[in-house]
Amino acid sequence: PVFSAAAGGDVRWFDGREYQDGEQLLSETGPQLFGVARLGITSGHWRASVESQLGGGAAQYDGQLQTGEPYAADATEQAIDTDWRLAWVDGNVELSVGVLQRDWRRFIEGASGVSSAEERYRWRLLVWGVGTQVAETQGWTCSLSARIGTPFDSTEKVYLGGGYDDVAL
Repeated sequence: PVFSAAAGGDVRWFDGREYQDGEQLLSETGPQLFGVARLGITSGHWRASVESQLGGGAAQYDGQLQTGEPYAADATEQAIDTDWRLAWVDGNVELSVGVLQRDWRRFIEGASGVSSAEERYRWRLLVWGVGTQVAETQGWTCSLSARIGTPFDSTEKVYLGGGYDDVAL
């Protein structure tokens, strides 16, 4: 068996929007910084790996209150993605199956007369994938892949300030 380890970083632009009946209720945008770590083991045609990404950042929340009144605030976004994968590799082709879990926390700052809100989400997906290595040169690898997943065992919970009851969705 051959063991491998990798670490790095990622910069993303977060652009989240929520709609109801075709009307946009809110948007959140802002930069996100992530650290990435991956461990793997390869034996013959088989490869097993686990990858974790941890990060987040500040976003600008632009939405409305339940009364319909516009509301803008800072929002803190935090996410942990963990991806367990088992793959069969032959030449430049990889077929994989795995479980992807995303834990996401969003904290929307309150203001005078408006309570803060914290939302926590956990999505678990059973994921299938296919990939190919396009080129490799001087230690760099270029590859293309596609994955599709189906969710299972996902949870959402909203923690409201100001004496309101928390809500599980």
